[in-house]
Amino acid sequence: MADNPGDTVPIVAGLTRAEVLEIFEALVRARAAEERLELLFKQGHVGGGVYRSLGQEAGSVGSAYALRRRTDGTGDIIAQTIRETGAVFLMGGRPVDYFRQYLARATSPTRGREANVHWCDWDRGLVGPVSPLGTMVEIMAGITLSFRLRGEDRVGLVYYGDGASSTGAWHEGLNFAGVWQAPVVFISQNNQWAISIPREQQTRSETLAQKGIAYGMPVMQVDGNDPLAVWVAVSEAIDRARQGGGPTLIEAVTYRLMMHTTADDPTKYRTDEDEK
Repeated sequence: MADNPGDTVPIVAGLTRAEVLEIFEALVRARAAEERLELLFKQGHVGGGVYRSLGQEAGSVGSAYALRRRTDGTGDIIAQTIRETGAVFLMGGRPVDYFRQYLARATSPTRGREANVHWCDWDRGLVGPVSPLGTMVEIMAGITLSFRLRGEDRVGLVYYGDGASSTGAWHEGLNFAGVWQAPVVFISQNNQWAISIPREQQTRSETLAQKGIAYGMPVMQVDGNDPLAVWVAVSEAIDRARQGGGPTLIEAVTYRLMMHTTADDPTKYRTDEDEK
């Protein structure tokens, strides 16, 4: 592709043809890996469950593509969640480690002690998540504040679902980041379901983005199924953070097409209309 002069000319949203193709390849890679993983689960090779990001890959890939991705511990960082396969791969997480992790192999990043994407790789900027919802918002606010205090030109990106925005840790983390102007971007992957609870039954806010206004930070709502729209929004937020403008909250509106997990979710809480 490098031999094609058109690869270096911006064609959409300031991205070149080569960059758009990289985003497309990242989307395909994430879906292909999860499809293979689901097959391994059905064959009995995976304990626990598999968390698919089917239909949500755009938010993960589009956001991570905007980051400064390095493998020497000097780049930007992310706190990935269970459905951020595309972001993990873009940051340099190896597919072989992804499968080893789910298969609980001794050669996995956590030596078989953890599951799914719960692993750290500081060189590649992967800050493994902890399970209590909203907690990584607090942790990433602190980590990214350390970047600012040390004068490092680095930014963090933390993912979470709509349900996490109703937890105490989430609000404490946003308040801390807003007060101290931490260079962090909060990505709310709003797929309309907090496991089995629809969004309207766990928050009265009309949008998740508006929750950030109370903490003095810019907020944006984007189409979470459009990787380019996500890339544009996150790029703007990252530039602001690098220049000392503090955190931004971005709501990527999407929909969870599958069950919460392949292991224990019959989706009986969804109506026939929801399934359509």
